[in-house]
Amino acid sequence: MKPKLALEASAGSGKTFALSVRYVALVLQGAHPSKIVALTFTKKAANEMKERVKGILEDLASKPAEWEALSALLECDKEAVLALQKRALPKFLNAALSIETIDAYVARILRKFSLHHGILPDFSIGAQPEMVALLEAFLIKVEKEGKQEALVKFAAALRLSRNDIFSLFGMLYEKESELAALTFPPTPYPSDHEVLEAAGALYAFLEKAKATPRSLSPFAPTTLRGLLEKSFWAKESLDYWDYKKLHTPELERAFEALKDAYGAYAKQREGFLLGELMALFEIYKQVRMGVAKERNELTFTDVTNSVYRLLHEGLERDFLYFRLDGMVEHLLIDEFQDTNVAQYEILAPLVEEIIAGVGVKEARSFFYVGDVKQSIYRFRGGSGALFYEAASRFDVPVEALRTNYRSKPEVVAFVNEVFENVLPHYTPQATPSHVLGGMVQVVQVDSPLEGVVEQVGVLLKKGVRDEEIAVLTQTNDDASAIKEALQEAYPTLHVNTHATLRLCDIPFVQALIACAKYSYFQAPLFWHETLALSQSEAKPRIFRFEGPLEIVFRQMVEYLGLDGSHLWIIAFLEAVGRYEDIEAFLFDLERFDAQAPMQESVGVKVLTVHKSKGLEFGYAVVCDRLKGENTHRDPLLFSYEGSRLTGISYVQKQREHVDALYGLAKTKEKERQKEDQLNAHYVALTRGRTGLVVVQKSQKSVFESLGLTPCARGEILPSSQSAHAPFEPLQKPLKLHSLGSQTKEKSQEEKEDGAMEARLFGQALHEALEWMPAFEPSWVIPALLRLRGRYGALGEMAWKGLEKRIKGLIAHPEFVALVGEGVVHKEQPLMYQGEQKQVDMLVERDDKVIVIDYKSGRAGEEGHKKQVLAYKEAVASIVHKPVEARLFYVGENQIEIISL
Repeated sequence: MKPKLALEASAGSGKTFALSVRYVALVLQGAHPSKIVALTFTKKAANEMKERVKGILEDLASKPAEWEALSALLECDKEAVLALQKRALPKFLNAALSIETIDAYVARILRKFSLHHGILPDFSIGAQPEMVALLEAFLIKVEKEGKQEALVKFAAALRLSRNDIFSLFGMLYEKESELAALTFPPTPYPSDHEVLEAAGALYAFLEKAKATPRSLSPFAPTTLRGLLEKSFWAKESLDYWDYKKLHTPELERAFEALKDAYGAYAKQREGFLLGELMALFEIYKQVRMGVAKERNELTFTDVTNSVYRLLHEGLERDFLYFRLDGMVEHLLIDEFQDTNVAQYEILAPLVEEIIAGVGVKEARSFFYVGDVKQSIYRFRGGSGALFYEAASRFDVPVEALRTNYRSKPEVVAFVNEVFENVLPHYTPQATPSHVLGGMVQVVQVDSPLEGVVEQVGVLLKKGVRDEEIAVLTQTNDDASAIKEALQEAYPTLHVNTHATLRLCDIPFVQALIACAKYSYFQAPLFWHETLALSQSEAKPRIFRFEGPLEIVFRQMVEYLGLDGSHLWIIAFLEAVGRYEDIEAFLFDLERFDAQAPMQESVGVKVLTVHKSKGLEFGYAVVCDRLKGENTHRDPLLFSYEGSRLTGISYVQKQREHVDALYGLAKTKEKERQKEDQLNAHYVALTRGRTGLVVVQKSQKSVFESLGLTPCARGEILPSSQSAHAPFEPLQKPLKLHSLGSQTKEKSQEEKEDGAMEARLFGQALHEALEWMPAFEPSWVIPALLRLRGRYGALGEMAWKGLEKRIKGLIAHPEFVALVGEGVVHKEQPLMYQGEQKQVDMLVERDDKVIVIDYKSGRAGEEGHKKQVLAYKEAVASIVHKPVEARLFYVGENQIEIISL
């Protein structure tokens, strides 16, 4: 198995299969699952990979394709693979897996170092910043900084509303890491006097030469805005039509002087506006992080930017990755073409450590998959160019998966024909020889809305189940219009728009919340609200003194009679279970924004092409845009070389005709937009497994670049099973399925008198010290309260003992002296001589590093000393500084210290 590999995985070519098999192969080779980090871009993809990996490892013998692939990867026969599987399975089932989204992984990094950024490690993550608080704080800061006039002038110059300006700030915030290399010096606001003066001189010359009124009129306007409305700017010379007889070198010089004057004006105006924008943006960034820290709630963009700043402004990069290095031996990344520059730069040093190829690191690996043809998220920072940049930077060989296992041959052949000549470096896909059939139809219509309704009707009449049909649209507005039209045409048809849905917007979840409110507040208002939502006449019972999960679960079972196996119910219970008490849940409802999992099996799906990425459907109906092309233009133009931002321009009318660099940037942006559109078409046309229908407008079609012509290939195959009824929990109470219970067979260690409680006591001591943001008495009780639920087996005497020991430790003069200077790193993992080690605490000073370990009891003292000495040796081999070590025995009445 190659230690470094990148796979170009075209649509349907088995990307998830390759990732899952690679992961399993690493486990079978002996890699510990906790040392394998697999990153995806959606929770759905992460969950699918977990399930797939688990399924392979638990039941490999019944999966011949995976079995065969593992045999090839591991270069051993299939019986040997089975033997490896049996040995690896117990370790896998007991391990903490790190298969997660890249956002979640970056958030984990920030939690380890959050205090370096003034953020508490228990921050929550929300979808959006709190806009009201952000706007209020921003305006206060603008006034304090004396920037009100600049804000008004900037908004007026760009003709932007307050919301538009905040949207612009939000877009820049997504690109914060990319902006670091650019500078925007303050520039005075320009005068348009020289431009108008040059136009006046040209007008005077033409007037003197007896030019016709038609020839004079373009240069007559008395305002710059009026002058820029004229078409002469696109001409390289005035040696044409009306001016041909009047053309002289003097006239040409006057024309060039006008263009030069406007070019200079445009550059100076750009400098002024960008300077003002970036000054205001700095205020926005400060205020946004201030509000986030105050509320202790960050967005994923806040998290990514904070980690990026830690690496480049605050924390020493090498030490940060020294902390992470021992935790990661194998890195697998999905959908690499969707990675943005900040994420790439955060992961790059970790990749460098993994592939360093020295000592124990020779057993490590880096593997990623992606498809630049499916790079459609440039608007939110995704850069397909990073796929090849990473391959070059880390010397990763690139291989391709060219067989399409998703779609029928007719669909694959059509996609090959369409894109072979329009997408750069497109390589046609093949299909397995045993797969046959499929259908493709391109219909040309005057009304795409009517065309989609008709084509969906044809599929339904041919026996295709509604849940096998997906309509892919160009915009969210188009999706809403098509849903309405389908429901009007087919009243009994269930249509799912795949729009983002919050759990608390679902009626039966609202009923559960109303029940919980009644249980706590006992107010008649919440009883009546529950009655209205649930159509039940019974009065909810009161469970006020139980936890939020228990209250909601009891109401669900005893009062509402809901089906506990339903996906939305499970998601809601999981979300509620994160709260420590019912008060925390009820008083956080305004910010409760947990998303409902998609009910993908229900009805016809209508969704945008962008939302369809990563999904597949039986029949995909791809619709042309319903309205004309969006004429909105962004005020800023970004220039790139590969994935690197090289400049920002302010968009100004006619500027491309007087500024060659700006013209080049505008041309490149149009090329990138065209590439984005082609990639979106590729995604759309590769979603169907059995059939593809393209509904194309007869004029001004979004598909013009593909050169599609009406056609019909293959035939529609009816579904083999009947449709499923939609889930209606509140109208028809369903039988509750068991959600299971947590039971655990007691181990021999647990049966030994006092052994289990002693072990839990020691773990709780370590976790409490790790969580405390500062070693101050005020943080002891909050730290212990956070652990109550996890260590419920400990009695009250144990909790009082923990409190006393921790307070004694953090008050001890030597401990205070050790942690009072330098940077403290808690629970530091590291790899040394092929073994994972976990140091309780490292204190990093300029002249030395101090290893600190603490124990709750002296049993096994000699082993403790050997352990700490090994930590000391390991750290010394990495930091190349003098290293000291202290072993603290944290007793209830006495703190004992051993220097090693």
